[in-house]
Amino acid sequence: MSRPGPDETRGTSPAALLEPERAVVPFMGRGRELAELRSWVRSREPVALRLLCGLGGVGKTRLVLELGKSLRRTGWTVVHVPPGAEAAAVSASSDSRRVLLVVDDAASRPGLPAMLDAIGSTRTRGRLRVLCTARSGGQWWRRERWTSQLWAGRTPSVTQMALEPALDRTLDVAFDPALGLEIERSGDYRALVEAAATRFARALGRPVPRLRFPVEPDQQVRALDLHAAALATVLDGGNDVVDPVGALDLVLDHERARWAGSDADAGFAPGAAEAALAVATLLGDPTDEGIRAALRRAGAEPVAGRTADAVAWVRAHLPAVPRLAELLVSRTLAASEELTAACTHDLAPGEAFAMLAFATEMGLDRPVAERDVTGELIEAAASALPAGRAADLPALMRASRRLPRSSGPWPCRCSTASRTGWRTSPGRPAATPNMVRR
Repeated sequence: MSRPGPDETRGTSPAALLEPERAVVPFMGRGRELAELRSWVRSREPVALRLLCGLGGVGKTRLVLELGKSLRRTGWTVVHVPPGAEAAAVSASSDSRRVLLVVDDAASRPGLPAMLDAIGSTRTRGRLRVLCTARSGGQWWRRERWTSQLWAGRTPSVTQMALEPALDRTLDVAFDPALGLEIERSGDYRALVEAAATRFARALGRPVPRLRFPVEPDQQVRALDLHAAALATVLDGGNDVVDPVGALDLVLDHERARWAGSDADAGFAPGAAEAALAVATLLGDPTDEGIRAALRRAGAEPVAGRTADAVAWVRAHLPAVPRLAELLVSRTLAASEELTAACTHDLAPGEAFAMLAFATEMGLDRPVAERDVTGELIEAAASALPAGRAADLPALMRASRRLPRSSGPWPCRCSTASRTGWRTSPGRPAATPNMVRR
């Protein structure tokens, strides 16, 4: 993955520099975990499945990208599976000699059950590795595995790996040749913040700050928060490193300041663009029609003749960093009960599933806002999911697996769908009351 130079990122949203795919900051602090994943990939099992779990921002995606980069150099085929192509990716890899399939945000993938079924029935000629990432394992992961056809054929190796916030104190990068930056191996996180601040300043065409560090916090800080602290310090133009705990809030404030001029050029009334962006982020449909629906829900329809410009503006500003997206939605909805109500009424099934996926992920991190809207969003999504037919039960059961416990409307909605029986699929047993309660 190439490193962005000054001209490659100039004019880019500063928050976009936090995207792990850009690899702006040198990969550091995860040498042990990378070595463990390499060992897993090179094991002798023909088929192996692993879940890599950790809270948002600990570095799951970046670690997987670095793994893929190293494997490609040794002849492996690495495929980052897009949503909707999960089962097809398994079928397409059956004739390949060495393949790693990466499924990011696996808990949000409706196609994951079909992928597990396909793994159970596929006969590979070489080695197939499937690496899933998620913020948590536990209940949903166990149920997805045991209700699938994963075990129908040759039993695969299935393991789980937790990624903790703490980084390796013996950092794997001592020198950054692209910048001539010497990185001291110290007993704190200063090396990572210094490297990040230097790279961000270079990408944005700003002076590299001479950082002054406060006392290191007692709690374990995630890599994303350290990167955000470095970015916020560069954007503020100071030398005192900001507190990593609130750094993403500061980055979002800088983003909002950038929106202030361009939103009017796209035909938005003052304040309307941010509401539209939050709703579009929550409902997760980046198509033209999906964004137009978000504009209507937010009451943010632009002036006559500017709809195409408004849609393009929203799509261009959708946050690519999940925790930043959750912070935007949480802060925007918490400040307006009217907007929250507009987001949660008359939801179509697709919108309800998207909202459920977003809200449950957001609930694991609980972004700080005036009020917690997570429960309202989950309840609204649950109430909008279809439950009048037997065919609705599999989708309801999959949705319920995402929640830490059954509550609110879930038991009665699952019961409604189950009373008429579950339409079975080939090779899958019919549902019983005990299966429904699971």
